[in-house]
Amino acid sequence: MPNGLRIAVLSSRDLVRHGLRGMLRELPVPVYFVDATDPTVAADLIIVDATGTLNDEAEGLEAVTTGEDAPVLVLTSRPPAQGFAEWDQAVHGFVSVSATDTQLVDAVAGALRTSLVARTKRVLTTPDRLSGLSPREVQVLAAIAAGKSNGEIAQEIYLGLNTIKTYIRTAYRKIGVTTRPNAILWALDHGLGRDGIGLDISDQDRRWSGDDPTPRTDPGTLHAGKPSA
Repeated sequence: MPNGLRIAVLSSRDLVRHGLRGMLRELPVPVYFVDATDPTVAADLIIVDATGTLNDEAEGLEAVTTGEDAPVLVLTSRPPAQGFAEWDQAVHGFVSVSATDTQLVDAVAGALRTSLVARTKRVLTTPDRLSGLSPREVQVLAAIAAGKSNGEIAQEIYLGLNTIKTYIRTAYRKIGVTTRPNAILWALDHGLGRDGIGLDISDQDRRWSGDDPTPRTDPGTLHAGKPSA
């Protein structure tokens, strides 16, 4: 599937599904609608309709708490504080059924951002996950896992090629690998390189706080009114 934003809409009602899809096509990035239950396709965002019956809401809650790793945005007809206590740990944002195009776009961007911050913090703060690597070594490994060459890494983080090679050698020694393919496998297994995680950490304060990371589709580029790519 080409690059773009993969969105799954979970609703038992055609009107809601088609209405959301129509509004989401106004995003300034390509949007592809996928089936959240299809294990062969990974959604970037799941929108759950919680505006119907209690049974619909129960099914929606089950859907977002049984293995889905994508961020979840809940469509609701009432304030989140009213009746959504069980959803708090499962979702990354709420949006009103009466939201405008702009408000929906903002909610989508917020859900993507909140999810990536949480995943970045989890990856970078779990004890022993990163084998004593320095922030710069993490950044270099993440870039390698993302498929970047040594020259590209040097250009992007404004360091000399020899300095990059030194970081690679010390990182390889710490994680116990000797080849680039093995380093890529290690990095991906430890959550680096996916969706930009670990790449943007030259500002170390921001790295450890997890603020303002950049996912596959940067939420900062999502503004209503721009033409879809």
